[in-house]
Amino acid sequence: MAAQPRIKLALVGTGAELVQAVDAFNRPSAVEIVAVVDAQDRAAGARLAERLRIAPAKNPADAFKAKPNIVLLVGGDEREYERLLAIKPPGIEVMGAYGARLLLSLLSRPF
Repeated sequence: MAAQPRIKLALVGTGAELVQAVDAFNRPSAVEIVAVVDAQDRAAGARLAERLRIAPAKNPADAFKAKPNIVLLVGGDEREYERLLAIKPPGIEVMGAYGARLLLSLLSRPF
């Protein structure tokens, strides 16, 4: 059986939710974090991205430059979700804040 290709994930958000998302996905798995977008370059999420050798970005549209499979919007700004959907390239999924919360909730539970 052939190995599944890694899922390239871009995270967009700020604050504790962004840090939680980076922590949840930064483990050996089929997911590779390729972008972390935090509007505040000295915020905890941006600093964590730098420690993981992921170049942080400030503009949410920059998430698409890393050619992710999925952009996960961590945070509750529905307008940002709509803006990302309007400019997303074909073949890239964008998951909004509610989906992100559900996913992170499931990942935080023991299996």
